[in-house]
Amino acid sequence: IGVARASNLTPDAATGLGRWSDAEIVRALRNGQRKDGRLLAPVMPYEWFHGMSDDDALAVAHYLRSQEPVQNAVKQSPSVWFKLGKLLFLRPKEAVSLSAPSRGVTPEYGGYLARHVALCADCHTPRTGIRQAPDKSRLFAGDANPPKGFPQNLANLTPDDETGIGAWSEEDFLRTLHTGVSRRGFTLHPFMPWRQIQRMSDDDLRAIYRYLRTLPPIRNAVPRRTSPTEK
Repeated sequence: IGVARASNLTPDAATGLGRWSDAEIVRALRNGQRKDGRLLAPVMPYEWFHGMSDDDALAVAHYLRSQEPVQNAVKQSPSVWFKLGKLLFLRPKEAVSLSAPSRGVTPEYGGYLARHVALCADCHTPRTGIRQAPDKSRLFAGDANPPKGFPQNLANLTPDDETGIGAWSEEDFLRTLHTGVSRRGFTLHPFMPWRQIQRMSDDDLRAIYRYLRTLPPIRNAVPRRTSPTEK
């Protein structure tokens, strides 16, 4: 798709979201469309954010509009392949109106968070084909061959005892996300945003764990890449 640069999401009128309405921000988040209706590069995970509830998407819009405006023009450089893809097969997601499951320490709410808010599924689901589309028949099964540029393989989060988190207790799961150190004593790569995820409430993290335990276990060994400083 060429070079995709992170856009300015502050409410600066000239270079950010200052002239965007709440509805236009929500449309970008869930449908993948710019203010003028053009398609955003799919590196923006609207494939997963599409299932975010109306209330949560509006909360994101309100938060972004509450920030201090920063003038920072960001120029995109889409490739000819992305332009061709928009003509042939890439399309925005359809407009939806959604509610989240009742908040609680339940698999239903945990699934909502893991797939449509915290984006666990976006990274930990293997990708296939020339479009690197997520293989949703193998949700959370990890990926030993992630897209170019990923600095780490993506762990298997299904409850497989040998290759996933089947042997992990709920406390193991929370401790890993609170400390950045896995059950086996490995330090998580900073590409894994545990420092952001640790700010979620313990109840929300427990809900995610309980959802992951409901998944079918998938045997998928994902070798961990070690850094040059590790023994």
